[in-house]
Amino acid sequence: MNAPSLARFRGYISMHIVLGGPEYHQHRSVPYKEISSAELEVCYSRAQKVINTEADKLVDKIAAELMKEAREDQSRNEMVLADFERKTARSVKQSQISWRQYRDQYCNAVMYSHDTGSDAFGTREGCMFHMDQERIRELRVDFAGAGGD
Repeated sequence: MNAPSLARFRGYISMHIVLGGPEYHQHRSVPYKEISSAELEVCYSRAQKVINTEADKLVDKIAAELMKEAREDQSRNEMVLADFERKTARSVKQSQISWRQYRDQYCNAVMYSHDTGSDAFGTREGCMFHMDQERIRELRVDFAGAGGD
């Protein structure tokens, strides 16, 4: 079986999420090509790995920027501010570890709720993908001035 391309997957997911999936297309003339549960699982798995790496890199960037600011503030004898920046950097790194554990446990529960059918693992990967997207949005908002862009 040839795995679908990431571009095809993104198009499918965007259409599925925004337009409502197969049910939407029963009443619309928008072209829709169903992909199998196995193909969807492969696509979600690949995309999830990419976005997971993106989230980790964003956390690393935020923490590095905060540590840089802490060094600069310490050089200006602004010790209290430098201390808060170091604590924030450590906390955001630790929060990513905790968040991943939560995401994994939650998405496992979602998968287990699909105890029949072939889409259970695709459901887990999809859950993880969407939670990672949300995590990145949260980091960008909450740490916009500290490397979250």
